[in-house]
Amino acid sequence: MRKICKVIDTLSAAVAKVSFVACFLLVLLTFEQVVSRYFFNSSSVAMQELEWHMFGLIFLLAAPYTLLKDGHVRIDIFRPKLSKNAQRLIDIVGIICFLIPVCLLLIYYGIHFVEQSLETANLRPSDYYSSYYFSKDSVLYSIISPIEELLRKTILVGEISPDPGGLEARWIIKAAIPFAFFLMLLQGISLLIKNLLGETFASKDNIKSGI
Repeated sequence: MRKICKVIDTLSAAVAKVSFVACFLLVLLTFEQVVSRYFFNSSSVAMQELEWHMFGLIFLLAAPYTLLKDGHVRIDIFRPKLSKNAQRLIDIVGIICFLIPVCLLLIYYGIHFVEQSLETANLRPSDYYSSYYFSKDSVLYSIISPIEELLRKTILVGEISPDPGGLEARWIIKAAIPFAFFLMLLQGISLLIKNLLGETFASKDNIKSGI
């Protein structure tokens, strides 16, 4: 059972690293938007939306690791005064009655959310970006347009931003919701096992997550 917990904890830590990368990219995007707006009097709707997506990814992907480290907000009034066994009992009840059901609910509706996004038609032509940036008679157009066409059949599908020049493939950021809560569910199971084995949150500081 402890090996299962270790695998789950390692997975949460690995995914959290993606969140750290998203933090760095968000800083770069924000810097780029500030420079473009105030020095070149221009801005990009797609880049602004990408900032929002990165902001969402940061919280979604870091949530399981935060749960591992007991970093989520607690409103503890009576719990700290209780014995360790009573505290573990409260955690067990909370995980079974609240955390796991909420995660299952959000996974279910999150998948439905993604399916709705994929069912929405993308009406942009197959050479939308290729024809915008390159002349149709150019060599670059002949190279880029087949790649864009392939992407439009595999990734750039479904719902797009309602704003002109906005991002496509909104199903990707929406898919992060059920994915993140699936990881949260796994982490909740890991914490449940640890509490049943008599371990506490403090003992998890000894886990070598690599972060």
